[in-house]
Amino acid sequence: MAQPTKISFEEMEQLQDRWRNDYVLCARELLNIDPWWGQQEFLYGVQKKKFTMFQASRGSGKSYVCAAAALIYAALNNRCKVLIIGPSYRQAKIIFSEIENIYTQSPLLQSFCAKRPTISSDSCYLLFVNGSRITGLPLGVGSDGAKILGHRAHMMVIDEWPQVPKSIVDQVLLPMMNVKLAPMEEYRLWEEEMYKRKYVPGHIPQDVNALLRTDNRLVFASSAFWGFHPSYLFYSEWKRLTLEVKDPDYGFFEYNFLDVPTVTECLDCTNIENKFRLKCPRCESTNIKYHGFLDIKTILMQKETQPKDVFCMMNLSMWPKDAGGLYRMANILECVPQNEEDYYTIETGCDGVSQYVLGIDPARDNSNFGFTVIKLDGEKMKVVWMKTIRPDEYKTSNPTLEAVNVIRNLHHRFQFKIIAMDKGGGGSQIRDELSKEYEIFDERMMIQLKKPPILQLEGQEERQKGLRGVRILDLVYFAPAWIEEVAFALKARLENLTILFPCVPRDSDPEKLEIYPEIEELFNEMVCICHKPEAVGGLARIDKTPKTAMIDRVASLWLAVYAASSLIQGMLSGSLPYGFAHQGSVFRQQMTQKQTQGFGGSTLIVNPKAAAIRK
Repeated sequence: MAQPTKISFEEMEQLQDRWRNDYVLCARELLNIDPWWGQQEFLYGVQKKKFTMFQASRGSGKSYVCAAAALIYAALNNRCKVLIIGPSYRQAKIIFSEIENIYTQSPLLQSFCAKRPTISSDSCYLLFVNGSRITGLPLGVGSDGAKILGHRAHMMVIDEWPQVPKSIVDQVLLPMMNVKLAPMEEYRLWEEEMYKRKYVPGHIPQDVNALLRTDNRLVFASSAFWGFHPSYLFYSEWKRLTLEVKDPDYGFFEYNFLDVPTVTECLDCTNIENKFRLKCPRCESTNIKYHGFLDIKTILMQKETQPKDVFCMMNLSMWPKDAGGLYRMANILECVPQNEEDYYTIETGCDGVSQYVLGIDPARDNSNFGFTVIKLDGEKMKVVWMKTIRPDEYKTSNPTLEAVNVIRNLHHRFQFKIIAMDKGGGGSQIRDELSKEYEIFDERMMIQLKKPPILQLEGQEERQKGLRGVRILDLVYFAPAWIEEVAFALKARLENLTILFPCVPRDSDPEKLEIYPEIEELFNEMVCICHKPEAVGGLARIDKTPKTAMIDRVASLWLAVYAASSLIQGMLSGSLPYGFAHQGSVFRQQMTQKQTQGFGGSTLIVNPKAAAIRK
């Protein structure tokens, strides 16, 4: 890190006066950064407008320029308070990590700060020598905002604002900005000006606004979201006030990846253009190389692996009405609790009362391992833990042992009643390894424990007959009948709100913060699932679009839902069955119609229910 530039208070005040009317110049000289033209427009907007919305595609530098705006405002306005609000502490830390990066590369900014940025497990803040302070605060989805009451702000940056309920913005966040910076100073200046205009002969009226400090600032920053979400109405109204009504207090800036600086170089004819091109306009060659802000090749790869709606939302700043596949995003988001009394989040172990099941999708070729933990809460299923492991994340050279270690660790923490695993993709090898005794270290008791083997359910595997162990493993064959049954059963639970997904963690537990992004990725995978109208043998064809999409999380969720349904059926019938789709057939133990209705028809038992959902 470069050494801070030595500067006196008089020189600091002179620089403040120089930069106060040009935030872009301040960004270049104080922060030592070079914003692209869209970021420059946003900085000028924050300089001139009280309320600013910055809508941009993923990777376009949204968090970076918001960090820059917060630093500039705090450096130019003495004793001001800047709040960075995120739906989670992880999100608030993203902007603060950008603040830390800018601080590290700017010796002049370091001289304006009292100390380097503090980013700990539970707090983020930066202090300035002029008395200003930037603080990062998490709101927490499902929260009533009580956690951050009492704070005051002269500038507020709300990151990923569609995930913050508008009621919280109106009732909690906006009242924090009621008081202006140096309010009595403004009042006295106006009072003095009114007196002079009334009683001082020949007084030339002064523009008091030119003498005042900067007004409070409110910034909303986010990528696009779903068009069915209430935030779309807020976005549309803000856009109308800016572009149609032309309210001078409102600023609106929207960009997608095509707006970001990109140079297109044709490797065949050496033609160069300062814009994005899929092929050379001169020779029509597709042998193109891109230079600039974004990795265009990665974005084009996403076009092949993501659903069209998700790609347009993330990279083109479009607000799709909803996903067009089997699972609607509106139904998925409804299953995330929004009320304080229903709040729950990621769990890292069993609660000692509830029953837990595990779904495992083994890795095939270069795909990922997928693990999903569900907790039963009456007739509801709660997803409480999820993890995928990529091949480059293996701690050992043996993928089978990698999965076995994860399964044993999870079983020690959650004490599963059923573990459902796909037989393919190495499932049989994992089963054989699980059938051995093992030792595990208990971190709570600080001792090494000897644990019995994890075996298949009674009657599933002749080779394990007579072995002693914990018989909770259900090996499932991914036949079309099984996939159809479980896919539509999950759809029924989504529509009946009998499966729930965790809220954003409010605490700073590192494992919870690491796991929660998996839930967000699960939602993106779920909208890839579709069903084809051409049925074979009376079964709908469950597929994914695009074909190259990864659905490891969805597959592990299907298995966990199947395991939970098996457990529910076992509790109803007084015995524990081992699956409704073993070897591609329906349940071996058929439940009565009365039992089916008792669980809202969403248990995984009969094909007519799946047919009814399709209708």
